Amino acid sequence: MASNGLARDDTRDVASNFRPVTLPIVSDFSLLDRHGVLESLLEEELSFDATTSRGLTNHLPMALVAKSGLGASNEELRRFANTYRRRLVERGRPARELTSATWKDAIGVAGAYEDLCEYFMRAVDEAGSEATIRSHLGELMSGICGAAFHGALRLAYALEISSPPRIAAGLAYLAESAVPLGEPLPRATSRLGVGDVFSQLSRSGDFPSTERGLISQAMQDVAALPSFRSVVANCQVDDDAPERLRAAALALFATTGDFTSLHAVTGVEALNAIRTYANDIHAFDVACLTGVAAAYATVGAPTFKSSDQLAQFSGERLVAAETIAAVGATSDDEHVSKLVYSALRLRESTGDDLYAAVAARKAGLLADAAD
Repeated sequence: MASNGLARDDTRDVASNFRPVTLPIVSDFSLLDRHGVLESLLEEELSFDATTSRGLTNHLPMALVAKSGLGASNEELRRFANTYRRRLVERGRPARELTSATWKDAIGVAGAYEDLCEYFMRAVDEAGSEATIRSHLGELMSGICGAAFHGALRLAYALEISSPPRIAAGLAYLAESAVPLGEPLPRATSRLGVGDVFSQLSRSGDFPSTERGLISQAMQDVAALPSFRSVVANCQVDDDAPERLRAAALALFATTGDFTSLHAVTGVEALNAIRTYANDIHAFDVACLTGVAAAYATVGAPTFKSSDQLAQFSGERLVAAETIAAVGATSDDEHVSKLVYSALRLRESTGDDLYAAVAARKAGLLADAAD
């Protein structure tokens, strides 16, 4: 790690690109000046595809919101957007006009983003954002964790800034990426708890860490295994499932520092933001459990660090939240910005200092902790 406490890509003049931000970070983007730089950059991004020229998720809108929430200056937002756009491709013209009767045919179909965007733009314009989400989310439930949670992330960030066009685009990418993680699971017949799912998967020894590739494909592969499905199917998903999944994702990332587990942390936060729009909360929670457990299995289903070990990791690595936010606000790595943004907000809402510790580690502020 860089000896000055900053990540390698953040050694430029941080102060000139950072405006002091009051913590806790609870930015009211619904009151955002609609003529401001962030809104303008987000509007421009709508002309690009939701995937990059390399076929990966376009993180630009999420990164811009995260950076802004962390205190990035307008100059930093412009700089990052100008650099990131080199990865993007412009949206093409829709191949066909989808309707309320045909839009489901495009779910999980790569390349359907343009068609789905046009459809959801019309739907949101006619029925409003909330009604459109509620009336379509049920069909997307089984694939809610698709593209390594990025469909959910795009929609959650759009909801945060209360932007109807962005909500439509978020729904479009969620639909395009909503590939189910296996066939629907039957309701549990045992009393296996959510936390027990992770310990049973770990004890089974059936899940060696997968070779690096697309996270989403690895999640699909592991979710199809009978040994995985038998454990998850026997989980009694109760009302406390979101809180237990949040804690499990944090413990996983604290234990491994793994790139996949980073997505579990940010993904669970996004899923919880969308959950309120689900008509069938139980089905939504089962889908979320399946996704987080699949991500866990792809990294080898490791044994979590003990509570004492996690407390020690957290207590010995106290870094000021403002310092962590400054790195996240100016980082060239969109994943650093998003993780720091999520972690600092979750620290404030839960009081768990472990979030600050993992954020500091990801930001490169812990010289003795490899990521």
